[in-house]
Amino acid sequence: MMHPGGVRVLRISKLSRGRADYYLLPTGVLGNRQVEPAGKWMGQGSSRLKLQGDVDKERWYSVLAGIDPTTGNVLSASQGRVKVSGFDLTFCAPKSVSLLAGIGEKEVSLATVASHDRAVSTALDYLECHGMAVRRTSATHEKLILPVEGIVGANFLHRTTRSLDPHLHTHSVVANLGSDLENNWSALDGRGLYAHRAAADALYHAVLRYELGSQLGVEWEQPVNGRADIKGIPREIILEFSTRTAQITAYLETRGIDTSSRANYIAGAATRPEKDLDISVDDLVGQWRDRAMSMGMGPVQLDQVIGRCHMDRAEYSDTIIQSYDKVLESLAEKDGSVCRRDILRAWSAALVAGAPGDEINRVVDSVIGFATIDNDARRGLGIGVREERVEAFAIESAIMTRVDGSRESALQGLLDRIGPRPEDEHRLAIWSEAYKDICRYSERASEAGSSLRQRVEANDIERLISQTRLQLQLGHEGYQIEYGIGF
Repeated sequence: MMHPGGVRVLRISKLSRGRADYYLLPTGVLGNRQVEPAGKWMGQGSSRLKLQGDVDKERWYSVLAGIDPTTGNVLSASQGRVKVSGFDLTFCAPKSVSLLAGIGEKEVSLATVASHDRAVSTALDYLECHGMAVRRTSATHEKLILPVEGIVGANFLHRTTRSLDPHLHTHSVVANLGSDLENNWSALDGRGLYAHRAAADALYHAVLRYELGSQLGVEWEQPVNGRADIKGIPREIILEFSTRTAQITAYLETRGIDTSSRANYIAGAATRPEKDLDISVDDLVGQWRDRAMSMGMGPVQLDQVIGRCHMDRAEYSDTIIQSYDKVLESLAEKDGSVCRRDILRAWSAALVAGAPGDEINRVVDSVIGFATIDNDARRGLGIGVREERVEAFAIESAIMTRVDGSRESALQGLLDRIGPRPEDEHRLAIWSEAYKDICRYSERASEAGSSLRQRVEANDIERLISQTRLQLQLGHEGYQIEYGIGF
């Protein structure tokens, strides 16, 4: 599906035999000019086959043909009958992020690309663990879905559209090749990739928002379908650099075709120009900056986008729990039961500022642990397309239990810091007043996300705790501080 600004839901394309050159051409491996960075091997399966570093032609061809590039052995006896050599998972940054990478100063551009890379890696790690599978038949003729020993594939970073607008995206090409725990190789059960792609896409965007927020201090618009643009980059700038979206929209409108995922795909193919391999990003940066400047987006305005807000990792983790109401609203739309991937997608999409991927997964696993009794279900709720379903009401109850538990734990942690309840009357009065203030603060802090006011109040509480501890040690009131908490 095409979204305004050219942002897509994670697209998965089947790679037919003979299309391996497309990814090598921009990197200069086949003798042409290098206009994009070299491809990089990725995935635990690649490491097992001793594939690391830059992608080269010979080993790339071998992997997509199902051949061990080190020994030359055919890894799967059925490989010759497989028509699909791989799957292209295309992770696309929002247009505002592409603009930051394209027209920002060098340090900003590098940080933006690095944030995108880390978000892609997190999404691929998720797919390795939950989406990748192979099919087997047991001795009793039971159809089994088994986990694989990691992805065999490579990442190819691209930074432009075919119409030469900024477009930060990565082609993560997964070879149609996987081994089970007994080292038996075969084609993948590709259904798992499609089943988990929406969750992987939402996770990518949530981690991207976290990375750019923590690294560059950018703020975000409200996410729509899990994707958001950077605050401070005007809509008209985004549209100015969305030539491909305009071409696709015009194609559909002139033919009276309603927008849909399938229609956008067909229109994209019909209007797709040839890729120009003679022009690099370095050749285009000056033109992009001039275009942006002519519309009022110069260096001064771009600097104002950076450094707006900085949160530490703990604050990002707090926002995961604080977004529970949006998660419940999203899960309420499901019909009776949900999978782990549904919960992960809903939670990732709800996080305006994003969050670390491991923290999101940890909370999701915690919720599933509250909701399920069966130990096998707790270990992962199945693999690939066979992921188990859990009753939605059980998940909703577990989320509320997790939220209440987090609130109680956070409150107890603050109360523990002022020490145990004193015995003497004077110290007890000081302790009790602090106790009531901390409880009021905790109740207020649980009402909404992390705002500037709440962070000020958190600082006030820290001062209150320090002052109370000092007063209790001295044994008298000492001096009082006027706290602007406003409970």
